[in-house]
Amino acid sequence: MRKLWTGALVGGAVGGAVAALRAYRRDETIDVVVGQGLRVGGEVAVAGAVLGLGLDLRRARRTRRAMARRAGLAAGVVRAARPAMEQAREVVAQAAEAARPRVEQLVEAATPKVVQLAETTREAAQQAAEAARPRVEQLATRAAEGTKRTAELARERAAASLDHRVSSNHRPGRASDASRRRLVSARS
Repeated sequence: MRKLWTGALVGGAVGGAVAALRAYRRDETIDVVVGQGLRVGGEVAVAGAVLGLGLDLRRARRTRRAMARRAGLAAGVVRAARPAMEQAREVVAQAAEAARPRVEQLVEAATPKVVQLAETTREAAQQAAEAARPRVEQLATRAAEGTKRTAELARERAAASLDHRVSSNHRPGRASDASRRRLVSARS
């Protein structure tokens, strides 16, 4: 389709220019020069479009033929490669079957070593856990003591805050009264 439009545009432009130049050389009026340029330009544009269409069809036909050749070539390659692929598959299957006893032998030979390594690793992990136990217990005790101290400080600060509110003529609501009563009962 590209050559069709190109042929139409080039043909129209060249045909119109040639017709206008001829009419101008014959000393025609401007109206006649423009009219002849447009008329001849249109005719030559149609001829250029037909020529471009022919070129487009020719290219499409060549492209189809080339694609058909490539497809035929690819199909031929696939057809030629199919027996080789089947033979390769059989060879691989035979190699796997031939290697199976050796692989089984290697697995049997490696099994005791793997079991021994697993047992050694388990024992090492148990020893590491036993060695770390005193340190973990010490850290847990420290954390518990720190938590108790933090809770006591928070309780004291809350009680001081409530005492301050009561002594500063603060009018507590229901929630503050309940909180103060709980803290006072917790101290006792």
